[in-house]
Amino acid sequence: MRAPDGSYEEGFALPELSTPLTRQPASTETVINLETNNPLSLHTANPWKVWFAAVELRKTILQDVERTFPEIAFFRESETQAQLTNILFLYSVMNPQIGYRQGMHEILAPLYYAVEFDSLSPIGGPDEADVREVCSNTWVAGDAWALFDSVMRELSRWYEWREPSPNAAPRNAISPLTTHVNFNIPDGPLNIKPYTAPIVEACNRIQSTYLRTTDPQLYKHMQAAGIEPQIYGIRWLRLLFTREFNMTDAMKLWDGLFACDPTLELAQWICVAMLIRIRNELMSADYSGQLTVLLRYSSPGSVPTFEDAPHHSRLLLRQALALQMSPSPSTGASAILENRNMLNIPVEVPARAGPQHRRTQNRTAASTPQERLSLPARPGTVPQMGLPEMIARGLMERGESLGINRTLMNAVSELKRNIPDLTASLGRSPNSSTSALPLTDERPPWEPRSRFEMEREISTLRSTNKRLGDSLGWIVDVLLQDEAEATEPERLKKQKQEALESLSYVRDVLLGSVGEIDDSRLVGEEELGRSAAAAASVSSRMSTADATNAGDDVVDKRDRFWSDERDG
Repeated sequence: MRAPDGSYEEGFALPELSTPLTRQPASTETVINLETNNPLSLHTANPWKVWFAAVELRKTILQDVERTFPEIAFFRESETQAQLTNILFLYSVMNPQIGYRQGMHEILAPLYYAVEFDSLSPIGGPDEADVREVCSNTWVAGDAWALFDSVMRELSRWYEWREPSPNAAPRNAISPLTTHVNFNIPDGPLNIKPYTAPIVEACNRIQSTYLRTTDPQLYKHMQAAGIEPQIYGIRWLRLLFTREFNMTDAMKLWDGLFACDPTLELAQWICVAMLIRIRNELMSADYSGQLTVLLRYSSPGSVPTFEDAPHHSRLLLRQALALQMSPSPSTGASAILENRNMLNIPVEVPARAGPQHRRTQNRTAASTPQERLSLPARPGTVPQMGLPEMIARGLMERGESLGINRTLMNAVSELKRNIPDLTASLGRSPNSSTSALPLTDERPPWEPRSRFEMEREISTLRSTNKRLGDSLGWIVDVLLQDEAEATEPERLKKQKQEALESLSYVRDVLLGSVGEIDDSRLVGEEELGRSAAAAASVSSRMSTADATNAGDDVVDKRDRFWSDERDG
């Protein structure tokens, strides 16, 4: 909170102080090294770097706090938002291995709301002095911090995003001795496996172990649809169901959860009970429908179905406890029956409305009177299928379970979209005028370039760099010459002027403001003439060598001709 120069953030005040804190002047005996303790210093030991990082972190926290429970006016007050920001910032500083993670503000908000709701004014009668001191609204932020820190001792493992340090003490390893040594020696062989975040392990355990044990049918359906447990489990566990239920219901669920299991292991079984409660919607939906149901969880109404019926959050907690103590399909079936009796959730899974049903209805509506007479009399009657139909149906169901049908349909849809382009490319005549256009103009900008084009571009870039490097070499050689030691000062002065002009031109080329490079501007007139003469000399030598080789070839051919004549 306090800057290295002794100042505080504008408007910051401690709860016991009525006025904001002001800058405390440094002691006259303190000597500050401005090379390290300076807001503009780049020194690694500059304390202002930590201060600026803290300011940015507070801004990030405040952005999340401002979006906390927008439907509740209490969280729109500036004082409430400031206190929530201070608590979350303090937690991130005291727990640097985790820091602040998005979602922590929705854990703190209900705790702060509950403490504020139960707080009392410190002014009152002498008989209630002790109670008012304990529940004073002056210490709402401190009490909320204590509750939040206690909850995060177990909940923080679901916010871990990196592997803990090997020297860190294990979780819940509390020893009364400050110098106590913890020996974490595993039994048996040491198996080294890659690090997996605890939240990912918990989500996989919920669906692959717990749900599979208690409701195998729902597990198979979700696995066949390709639902990953992290899609819903991360939000459910990290926020402790504050997005799935309103604040009143969520706090009732929290009361039972904290009272039954402070380690929060029961929260994973609550997720299983929540999945069983919406199993009808999941069983009758495809992948996109299941995502909608999971991410927009529909909680039952607060009105009980009959007198003395338990609240749906308490019923959920009771079912989670039963599933935890006896994880079996029979316990899952008991939860389904409880949902039917107390929440009016039907046991029967509704029929899945798919494309096949719509095609059947359309064909029935458009059929002729003769075809309608041949239809079965009862809608629920299943027509007898022959052996080919049974084989085809088995293949379709097998392909649906393995995901082959969906992959095939995606490939067919992609082919349909590309048919017009394929037809246009195959139907183009060879004599079409478009053949004279460059191929790169026909290719969309998002299509990757060919290897030939990339190699050509790299070759051009290397050639350009070679020309610019030669130019810079000449510029440096000219600028390093001393005019006092030059035999021709005027000539050297002109060369330096040309070197500066060439350097300016090289800068424009590197910045991309020049299209075609002009070689005459890369060097001076004298250097350009010398390069041209050297190039002409090389060309002359190559021409002479070519002429000599050609003359030797003529002589060899003539000798071979006369030799053949003599032999003939």
